[in-house]
Amino acid sequence: MDPYLNCLYSICCPPEARAAAMTKLLTEHGLDTPEKFAAFLFKHFDLVPAGSLRPLVTEVARLARGADYKP
Repeated sequence: MDPYLNCLYSICCPPEARAAAMTKLLTEHGLDTPEKFAAFLFKHFDLVPAGSLRPLVTEVARLARGADYKP
């Protein structure tokens, strides 16, 4: 999976690293206007209320890390 998305989903990085990962991702895609950002966001992500998918994200991260993961 994409290293920026791993970080955005808190799979390999702590949640506080998400903003830096998002900034790098947006910069690399040349998203310098709100219109470009909105188009990118709607193309690549589903929007739901913040926190409502936390149990799912936690489980996906646990599975992605595997049994041998050590923080």
